[in-house]
Amino acid sequence: MTRTLKHRLMTCAATGLILGVVMVAGSALAAPAGGDERATVQIVQDPRGRQDPRDRDRRDDPREQQSRRVSEAEAQRIAQSRAGGARYVGYMGMRGGQHVFRFEQRDGRVIDIGVDAER
Repeated sequence: MTRTLKHRLMTCAATGLILGVVMVAGSALAAPAGGDERATVQIVQDPRGRQDPRDRDRRDDPREQQSRRVSEAEAQRIAQSRAGGARYVGYMGMRGGQHVFRFEQRDGRVIDIGVDAER
């Protein structure tokens, strides 16, 4: 073997040995103080593919809620497609989790169309 290859193999072996010792020492330090008690790690597989059920709490994160919310502009496009040619009058605001838009039909009737704000 060449000298550099031998040097690299020795370095890899030494690194592996050091990492093994560090892992054993770390697990010994993390063990509970009582001699008979055993520390167990349980990984719960969520049926939706997440590793930890605590990930469900992240759905309550406001940043994620905004990404699931329908923007006013997107809701307006949806409402206009539902209005069937009626003239757009304006945005009436949020009512009960819906974006509400006002339209005037050709015969003069005024209708409000609501679009859910959640995806």
